[in-house]
Amino acid sequence: MGFSCTFNVPSVGRSGGLALAWKKEVHLNIISSSLRGICVTTTDIIHSKTCHIHFMYGEPNSSLRQAFWEQQCQQINVPLDEPFFFIGDFNALLGTEDKNDSLEVDDPDFENLRNFCSFFNLHDPGFSGPRDSSDHCRMHIGFNYEDTCMHRPFYFMSMWIKDPTCRDIIANSWSVNVVGSPAYKLNAKLLSTKKGLRDWNKSFIG
Repeated sequence: MGFSCTFNVPSVGRSGGLALAWKKEVHLNIISSSLRGICVTTTDIIHSKTCHIHFMYGEPNSSLRQAFWEQQCQQINVPLDEPFFFIGDFNALLGTEDKNDSLEVDDPDFENLRNFCSFFNLHDPGFSGPRDSSDHCRMHIGFNYEDTCMHRPFYFMSMWIKDPTCRDIIANSWSVNVVGSPAYKLNAKLLSTKKGLRDWNKSFIG
């Protein structure tokens, strides 16, 4: 299919099995894998940080889903100061607004995924293109790109405005060339601005 790099989790008999494929220009490090996911790291060149990506296939058996999500909360270690993404088919929905067919979805399915997102402070960036990847299976993307603001809140200091350098810091940070969806571009530029102001404040304001 045009991908020169691949990694796979073997199937068990005729069931299961995962495959991850990427182009050689993308540098990925495989960290761990299981029947339900593949965890990798790559580099966020904008912020010079390690980016953690967990490609996930959610539990298809509805009776096992609650245990599956609880297990994920216990086993996955999310770094406190580095971006972390969950991408894949979760076999679950965040709410009825994500469902646009006649497929029945139980309330616990919503609650399990919501609890998982709340546990890791994940945010849904939305999507572009066709809403469904198949008749009954929407692809979900969840991510945590809050940098360190959950643990070290960022406050804009009004005194900074008195220094003309502040405007330059914001302009330079906002002019960073970012490739991606509009939501990703906005978030990346906000993070770039926050980092620029933090570094400037630490070095010149004190």
